[in-house]
Amino acid sequence: MTVEEVYTNSFDATYVAWVEVGNSPYLHNTDTDYIYQVSARLVAYNEGCWSFPASAGSGTINSVKLRLEARRSNVSGDASIAVYVWDGSSWVNVGSISPSSTSYEWFEFDVSSTLNTWDKINGAKVYVMLSRYGAQSDTLYIRRLTRKVDYTAGLPTVSKIISSFSNIRTLTSKISTIFHSLKVSELSILSVNANPSQVPRNYGSSTVTCIWSDCIDLSICNYEAEIWLRNSVPNTYGPYYGTIEKLGEGSFSVTYTFTPDMSFPLGSYDVKCIIKRIG
Repeated sequence: MTVEEVYTNSFDATYVAWVEVGNSPYLHNTDTDYIYQVSARLVAYNEGCWSFPASAGSGTINSVKLRLEARRSNVSGDASIAVYVWDGSSWVNVGSISPSSTSYEWFEFDVSSTLNTWDKINGAKVYVMLSRYGAQSDTLYIRRLTRKVDYTAGLPTVSKIISSFSNIRTLTSKISTIFHSLKVSELSILSVNANPSQVPRNYGSSTVTCIWSDCIDLSICNYEAEIWLRNSVPNTYGPYYGTIEKLGEGSFSVTYTFTPDMSFPLGSYDVKCIIKRIG
């Protein structure tokens, strides 16, 4: 897993009801830039919106959190800060805080269910609202704002020819194939099976099955499979796309039913599979 935490890098001044000190975006990583506001009973003060650099992450999102550093001037005060997040279509109240100290402390909001895609993470905006319902006035300060993403890195798109054409031979239930030498971390072919033993030109069909394994247990959505045929001329036919199924942990198959028409010469055809791991 990888954890990426970045400070806000942009403030668009949609809401400016707080006092801004220092340089925009005010909640980046400094001790001298911050925002503050004196609370007033039954009055709401909005400030925002902040956004973040585009994430360098990809793959599976494990969690997304917003972290905010804040304090108050009076420990007896009862004002609170609500945090709102833009999820791409609407503003979502993700919680509120009421700092208990006159020293800065960090607060964390779990927004995993709100920012649950990479597009939402990269498009996220934040604004805050100060409010007070009690009689005790005080001043609240915010100094830093970060976005923290915990993710499992995605696999790069790769394309591997995992079985090559063997010497021309009749399709049999156990076709011998020439395999590329692959590292353990790469895709590895197990077998290619085809029935029946011959492919007539004008009738009948042959079911071709390619089985492969991967060291990482993924879903069928992470693969594309191509099946190619070659005769003795040699002429190559394809690609053909069959049905991918998961056989077990890290084990998969693709099945395609080959029904030749009059354009295919009489004879026997050899088989090649190309597996692409995507995403």
